[in-house]
Amino acid sequence: MEFHNFLEKQLKDGSNVKNVNAIDTGWLLERGAKFDVPPFDVLLIGGEPVGSRARWVEEAPEIVKPGGWVMLGNANRPEYVDEVEALKKKCSKVETFDFNDGGSKYRVVEFYRLKMPRKKKANARRSKPAKTKES
Repeated sequence: MEFHNFLEKQLKDGSNVKNVNAIDTGWLLERGAKFDVPPFDVLLIGGEPVGSRARWVEEAPEIVKPGGWVMLGNANRPEYVDEVEALKKKCSKVETFDFNDGGSKYRVVEFYRLKMPRKKKANARRSKPAKTKES
């Protein structure tokens, strides 16, 4: 698939991906469970129930490492449009793959790359003018 090739290239592009897990938590989220997971390099959001995806999208910036990726299946569904817009504001890159072929309108997959924290600029030291020999 086209988006698989995209993700594979992104992960090979100088990343050090170590934390890969599959977590099926839709039923936990419906019961108000808290996210208690280590920071992820990549978070794939999809599956049923569709309604639980909004919470994953909302929490993604807190549970994905800076510079990490979030992949959202059916990214254009109205059930989580507000959460997607908020996520996009915290991302440096968004890639969209539209697989709609006339029979469906929600076959859209989006990848969101979370922004890296800004590096603090070191205070530039002011150098004193060089002493010259003047008589």
